Amino acid sequence: MKVDEGKILLLFSGILTGVVLTAFLINTKANPTRFLTLREYQNTSAQLNELRVEIKGLYKEYGELSNKLYSYENGYDSNKDIIATMEKELTDLKKFYGNSDVEGPGIKITINDRHKTYYIDEDDLYNSITHDADLMYMVNDLRSAGAEAISINGKRITMDTAITCEGLLIEINDENIAPPFEILAIGDPDGLQYALTLDGAYKFMSFRKLYLNNERLSNIKISSSGKLSDDEYSIIPK
Repeated sequence: MKVDEGKILLLFSGILTGVVLTAFLINTKANPTRFLTLREYQNTSAQLNELRVEIKGLYKEYGELSNKLYSYENGYDSNKDIIATMEKELTDLKKFYGNSDVEGPGIKITINDRHKTYYIDEDDLYNSITHDADLMYMVNDLRSAGAEAISINGKRITMDTAITCEGLLIEINDENIAPPFEILAIGDPDGLQYALTLDGAYKFMSFRKLYLNNERLSNIKISSSGKLSDDEYSIIPK
C-alpha cells in the first residue's frame, strides 16, 4: 500500500498544533473579574479627573511656550518690547506662585460635613465627611474653569500647595483647617458657576449630600501666599 506522505505530514501537524494549544490553555490563568468598591471607584474616578486636568494644563502650557518661541524667533521692534514682555511674564509668575494680591469678581463656595446621629456603616460615615481629595479636586475644577486665584479658609492655594488629611482635620501647607470650608475663587463668575454644574467634585459632593452653597461676589480679594520675596523675582533690572 502506498503511503501518502502529505496526509501523514498533515496529521502530525494537526497533532502538534493540538498539543501546543492545550499546553497554552493549561498554563494560561484566567484573570477573574474584579468589582471595585464605592470608595475605590471614587478614588479611581478622582485620579482620572486629575490626570485630565493635568493634560489640559500641559496642552495650554505647550501652546503658550510655542507662541513665546515664535515671538522670540521673529524678533521685536525694540528692547522696550522685550522688557514689557518680561515684565508681563514676571507678573504671571508671581500670580502662578501666589506671591501677589489678586482682586476681582468671582464666587464663594461653602462646604460642610453631613452631620448625622447615626451612620449605617463605614461607607456611610466616609461619604458624610469632607476629605482632602474633595478640596483638591474642587480646586482642580476651578482652575480648569479659569480661576485666577483660589483660597481655602484664608489659605492661598498655589500650584505647589499640599492638601492632606490629618485625622479629623485637613492640612494645607502644614496649617490645620477644619470645616466648614470656605473656598474663594476669582475669575468669571458665570464660567466658575457653570463648572459646578458639570460632572466633578461639586456634583459628587452634592450626590453624597454634603452641605454645599455657592454665591457670586462682585469683588473678592485674595492675599499673597508670601512664599517668595520680591528680591527672588529680580530678573528685570530696575
